[in-house]
Amino acid sequence: MEIRNLDFDIVVTPEQWEQLGRAAAATARDGAGFAWDERNPEEIRVLFREDDVPPRWEDAVSAGDVYGANARTGARFIFNDGHPYARIEPPYTPAEPVITEEEQEAMRLELERWVRAKWHELMRISGLHYTPGHIPQS
Repeated sequence: MEIRNLDFDIVVTPEQWEQLGRAAAATARDGAGFAWDERNPEEIRVLFREDDVPPRWEDAVSAGDVYGANARTGARFIFNDGHPYARIEPPYTPAEPVITEEEQEAMRLELERWVRAKWHELMRISGLHYTPGHIPQS
């Protein structure tokens, strides 16, 4: 499975990035799938959680009452000097013969859609405005 970074093709200021980070940290306390640490302000982690995981990736997390991680990093939003992108880092990447090449491609596309949706969600909850169409959908 070829995992690639996703460029959001927008520019954010350091102040806007901090606003995104603070929104991620605040919502993390409420169980949202983001994590931000002021000691590492250049990245915002995006977490797979039992109730918020891309389709076909459910095996990446465990139920809260089962041994294992019930949240795992699936991607990181990187500031990149004001040109944010997502570095996709799934906990594992299935390979043949376990799944077919077509299934791998479907999983990759689902993961990319989910990461883009998480970026839109974070922009929305942070209160930052963006013009639809300025963030590529695929």
